Amino acid sequence: MVMTRPCADCLPDASDTMLSPLRIHLVYHPRELLKRSNTGQLLQSALGNCVAQTWQRGQAIFAKQDNTPKILIYPERLARRYRGIEGKAHPQLTLPGEAELVLLDASWQDAQKIYNRSPELQQLPLLSLAAGQLSDMDCGPAFRLRRNQKPAGLATVQTAIALHLLAGHSAIAEALRRRYCAFLRCSESGH
Repeated sequence: MVMTRPCADCLPDASDTMLSPLRIHLVYHPRELLKRSNTGQLLQSALGNCVAQTWQRGQAIFAKQDNTPKILIYPERLARRYRGIEGKAHPQLTLPGEAELVLLDASWQDAQKIYNRSPELQQLPLLSLAAGQLSDMDCGPAFRLRRNQKPAGLATVQTAIALHLLAGHSAIAEALRRRYCAFLRCSESGH
């Protein structure tokens, strides 16, 4: 599948990547890679150690020999609706040292499909972000990347910003926020 990347002006220069202390594993829905508004690609290009892969129905997401603890970042109300999970939103991010944070990079509808069709994901512990934890991501006047964007829905890079803030990595969160704001301005200008 050919990725439709935003223009070069909308993404950080390859020499300007950061290494995050958080281990982020992006799982792309195949359609997401065709969207110019995809912020997962922004995140992947900004964080040199971000792992990414494209989800395919019926195929394993994680290697069998990979015993790294993983935490799925997913709205608990959606997971509970589908699988009866009694997850709790965590007020502060505390992770096992080597835990990988798994983010589904997809529209809300496609993320639900990935979750529902992936027993591996359903077995992972959930971390849900509460709305009050997301106040430091303002990029100025409200701008919507997508027509059907949910009011409380976050773009993939916004989720990564929130995770870095919660984990106390404010410099990386701020650098990602600046890149996200530049990405929004670039997208708004029609690049």
